[in-house]
Amino acid sequence: MTTDSSSSTGVPSDFPSTLSLLFSRPSSSIPLLPRQPFDGSLTSLIHKEATSASWSPALEASVHLLNDDLDSAHDIVTDLEHVPICALPHGVLHRRQGEWWNSQYWASQFPSAGRNAWVKETYGERGAKGFFDDVKKVANGSKGGSSACGAKNALDGVKEQQEKELKGLVVWMWEQDGRK
Repeated sequence: MTTDSSSSTGVPSDFPSTLSLLFSRPSSSIPLLPRQPFDGSLTSLIHKEATSASWSPALEASVHLLNDDLDSAHDIVTDLEHVPICALPHGVLHRRQGEWWNSQYWASQFPSAGRNAWVKETYGERGAKGFFDDVKKVANGSKGGSSACGAKNALDGVKEQQEKELKGLVVWMWEQDGRK
């Protein structure tokens, strides 16, 4: 499957087929606050692919985020706090850990947040920080009104947005790495 330029969630044509199952996960299966990796057996495979194909650390961390492997992603971005492109995956990581203030800090450190077309397409005018606020409200049960239906709609909406974000982040980092 090739990347469709109109969709930020298509599997890049040269993405490892052994990892492409990560792109087939529906939004309903991607937790806002994961407690464990989606597939623990992919952790070493992601690292092996990243090493053998010379992926950037930001790309490797983004693939770990898509696998819900927060520990592996954190190990990478913590060592690269001085690398600007790692700020957005770092912010997404902390958002998925429920560390709201830290996620906001790292989202604000991403140098091209206001100018980046992918960021605008993914997060809209409110940017990553606005989406992070929406996730916080849903996770804390304060968005969607008082009805169960409203709360479910709000949850479904942020999970769909998160799916677009996580898959799109991998594709965007893939392209930043000079891959197609």
